[in-house]
Amino acid sequence: MEGLRSSNEIRQAEAASELAEMLLLGNEESLPNLPVKDIVHALIALLQKEHNFEL
Repeated sequence: MEGLRSSNEIRQAEAASELAEMLLLGNEESLPNLPVKDIVHALIALLQKEHNFEL
């Protein structure tokens, strides 16, 4: 979560990539522990930036 909220855009991209990998490899035992609301709010904030085309 810290990476998604970072002011460093490279760190944000790395955190988004790590999150995608975690979601891809996750299962019903590991995914319920994710703070979904916090993740969604952080991703929405990143996607609203006009210059974050790669995300």
